[in-house]
Amino acid sequence: MRSGEMRRWTRDHWALVAFALTAWPLDAAAGISCRFFNELKGHEDRVVALAFSPQGSHLASADGKGNVAVWDLSKEGKLIQKLKGNTGDQGVLAFSADEKYLFCGGDGKAAQMWSLAVGTKVREFSSDQPVRSLALSRDGRTLLAGGTKGGIAAWDVNTGRSIKTLKEAHDKAVLVIGFTGDETFRSIGEDRKLKSWEISRSSPIATGIDDMSYEVMTSSCNPSMDVCAVGAVVVRAKKGYQGIKEYHNIYVKDGISWAQVGTLKGHDLRIRALSFAPQGDYLASGGDGKTVNLWNLNSGQIEADIRSDAEVSALSISPDGRWLATGNDSASVSLYELKGVPAAKEVPDTVMAAEPDLTPGQKYAVVVGLSRFRAPDIAPLQLTVADAKAFYEFLTSPQGGGFPKDNVRLLLDAEATRVNIEDAFKNFLPRNAGRDDTVVMFFAGHGTPDTDLTGRADDGMEKYLVPYDADLEKIAATCIPMSNFTEIFGSIRSRRVILFLDSCFSGGGAGKHEVPDALARTCSGPSKSLRGITVTSHFINQLTEGPSGYGKVLITASQANEQALELPELGHGLFTYYLLEGLSGKADKNGDGYVVLNEAYDYLEERVAAHSRRAGGKQTPMMAGAITGKILLATITRPE
Repeated sequence: MRSGEMRRWTRDHWALVAFALTAWPLDAAAGISCRFFNELKGHEDRVVALAFSPQGSHLASADGKGNVAVWDLSKEGKLIQKLKGNTGDQGVLAFSADEKYLFCGGDGKAAQMWSLAVGTKVREFSSDQPVRSLALSRDGRTLLAGGTKGGIAAWDVNTGRSIKTLKEAHDKAVLVIGFTGDETFRSIGEDRKLKSWEISRSSPIATGIDDMSYEVMTSSCNPSMDVCAVGAVVVRAKKGYQGIKEYHNIYVKDGISWAQVGTLKGHDLRIRALSFAPQGDYLASGGDGKTVNLWNLNSGQIEADIRSDAEVSALSISPDGRWLATGNDSASVSLYELKGVPAAKEVPDTVMAAEPDLTPGQKYAVVVGLSRFRAPDIAPLQLTVADAKAFYEFLTSPQGGGFPKDNVRLLLDAEATRVNIEDAFKNFLPRNAGRDDTVVMFFAGHGTPDTDLTGRADDGMEKYLVPYDADLEKIAATCIPMSNFTEIFGSIRSRRVILFLDSCFSGGGAGKHEVPDALARTCSGPSKSLRGITVTSHFINQLTEGPSGYGKVLITASQANEQALELPELGHGLFTYYLLEGLSGKADKNGDGYVVLNEAYDYLEERVAAHSRRAGGKQTPMMAGAITGKILLATITRPE
């Protein structure tokens, strides 16, 4: 054992992290012990990443050539799986909560999801930059990745669909990313900044900036991300010393305010890896000095040090506090058995599966249905008014939340002029709906594309909703551009805004999957051919991005270049039919008596896609935006 130097921490400094440390008092006299257990061999290059499974039963390791190994700790570290990943020189690994899947990322500009049972790649999540950090949400549905160029990406794990991309979240590489709640996370960058985020916003809630001048080598946080450590290189001119001198310090920081609460000094060469113990009371550090230090953060002292034959490149302490794994330049993993390190506290089930929000404040809605139009060249629709009326009746029923009728604008046919629709979206909702209220918007009718003269659309086409008084010879002047919804979403203060859009913009054709135009909710002008236009889903996602996108969700009846169908035998549009059926109780997948937004969308996606194929078309709903919590859509009344 050897003691480490530590800058004097004031009483105020300690108060900043007391909440994270005093909850788990240590027996200073007992200390910890560390015993070498086994050398795990099987890599071809420097070990760049380590990760223990949540139960501590398995260890994953990755090397600079992309080889990923999985070791069974119940069998003394037996190699049970070898995968060809994409980690490269600076990889990262993460297990799913059920330990069935392993996620890895690195130089390949993608995160990968591997099945550990069969050793095959399940899914790849494409990124525009190499991946430096990964995090899974507590429910396992959302994957976050921090990039080497400062970007952050979020994906839906089950579908692989992109939720959000923040290309310039940090000025440099994102070293640490982690969830702090169901919809919140924090990130730490090489730019010496900590940022707090809500997943549905494109700007940070808060940013902590360290004005000190140093180079960040590595960083790590405790599981709750309220205490962090930064391995740093400080370059200073020293009196009586020729030239400059490097200092290799660990800065311990408050993970909320980013205030520095202490400095750990004990390394003579660069610090390459840090790892917190499960409850954040111990910290392991290692690097070029071929030494791993185990710090007691209550005392600021080194309680144990481990000598290595090679430079330390990766570290990890298991969630049960039993194991310390070290990766090094000699292409092996050293496994040490720890004693005296408390295990992670159990996460309550209520955190893993939050209840739906049953107190959504006041409720406001705008419901629009258009089947007839003033211009004779716009093809009529048969079932859109029926859709709007049925959805209105649902919203105002007890099952749909009992929206007060005075809080709902219902616009049908001749009432649904451009002025009236925009007044409802741009005045009625923003003037009335408050931050804690719920807003629902529903549109059933024609959609149409037209040439974008602003240059903003990525495919060169603007998309429009067609009001009663539309003129297809003057689409831009008489129709409602979908790009307006960025402004509309931004003007509504509510954190729960859902837009259901039973329309499409493909111009009447959808490639080889064509049905008669009379069954499709899209229109073409008589003097222009709009068939075969490619309408990208990127445009739809843009509508709910940016600061105005917080809590805003858009569900469309169809994806890019698909038709939204209305089928006479159903009495409704295909999308609305299954939306109402799901909300009536069939989408209540877990049987808890509630239909929440995710359940409704999953039901829509499955049923609409299958029925459209049987009808000879192709239609798959799409959801854009991020959900803040479980948004309640329906309460199911079941017979006694």
